[in-house]
Amino acid sequence: MRLSATKTSSLLVSVSSLLGGRLDKNASQIITILLVT
Repeated sequence: MRLSATKTSSLLVSVSSLLGGRLDKNASQIITILLVT
């Protein structure tokens, strides 16, 4: 799960960067949830 979480977090960071960081807060929350899970 850690590997998938890392890959997903990387994708979220890339997407948030493309969107101008608008989803930065949401992405960080999702990353936290994935890491906790």
